[in-house]
Amino acid sequence: MPFRSPHYIGLSRPYPVDINVVMGISNLPGASIDSATLTQNALVEHTNGLNISQSVDWGEMVAAVLSVVPNIKVKSIQLKFTIGGTFAQEDLPITAQQRARTDASKVVVNVI
Repeated sequence: MPFRSPHYIGLSRPYPVDINVVMGISNLPGASIDSATLTQNALVEHTNGLNISQSVDWGEMVAAVLSVVPNIKVKSIQLKFTIGGTFAQEDLPITAQQRARTDASKVVVNVI
């Protein structure tokens, strides 16, 4: 087998992209007194559990909250990139070299 040109393979870590979330919920009969905190935790866990290059889908975020926090109704959700952008009810595209992340300081849950 003849010698061929070497192929260099580079590895890099994904670039973290911070996400801000604002969600409005209303409590239904039987809702937990901590529904806002439970909702905030569910949003943080869902976002931080997304894979590299997986876009932030607002519909999936609503479903993630409703699967964990019973007896609430989601009234609104808005997302934005922490750096730049404006809040909107739109999915946030994440590129192949990026990974979405957030924390409790970037997630606001309002009980309406």
